[in-house]
Amino acid sequence: MLSDQCLHHGCKPDEPIYVGKLVSYRIWRRPRDGKAVGTSVDFHNTGEWTHEFSANDWDRFAKEVLKATPDSIVADFSDHLTSQAHIGFAKTLDSFGIPNQVISFPPDDFYTMNTSQ
Repeated sequence: MLSDQCLHHGCKPDEPIYVGKLVSYRIWRRPRDGKAVGTSVDFHNTGEWTHEFSANDWDRFAKEVLKATPDSIVADFSDHLTSQAHIGFAKTLDSFGIPNQVISFPPDDFYTMNTSQ
């Protein structure tokens, strides 16, 4: 996964930027010059879904899908999410051909139910 590669090379994520109650994103940066190398978008709902993008693919998403500028990305991303559920987000990425990697984690109750025996 992109985040694993970033960690391996010493990259660190910025603090999360919330674009809704259940969605945030983080920009991953190189330690030597602070250049963005990728972005993780986290959906915090019944489970956890993370979409990871290279820096170029995140920029493409911002420009082609959101029609955002650097100053408007949070508001534009929030507006986009308001009009679509998570599955809509994934379908949008697919329809624009924007590469991303998806990590999913089950809800905490899943672990409790399956480890209590």
